[in-house]
Amino acid sequence: MPTVAPLDLEGHCVAAVFLGDVPHFALADGAIHRLDNGHKTVQANDGLLAAFHDAANDRLITGGEDGKVLAVKAGGETREVASAGKKWITSVAA
Repeated sequence: MPTVAPLDLEGHCVAAVFLGDVPHFALADGAIHRLDNGHKTVQANDGLLAAFHDAANDRLITGGEDGKVLAVKAGGETREVASAGKKWITSVAA
């Protein structure tokens, strides 16, 4: 059963999604916070500009100032989907 708990995040939250039963919060600095048996953080992009919940594949797609498109799974596994060199990725979709 889900519970409600406070979570202090340092910065702007670009997206808040559930991957499986785990809440994920994607911040503008590129950090992805998840509450999975405690607070865990993975550094995705170097400056996150866009995020999209790909519900069909239960993942979070992110794009950032580093020119990378990443896919983040519920367990925190991050995989690079595409790269555009030094160009900013301002929109993502699945």
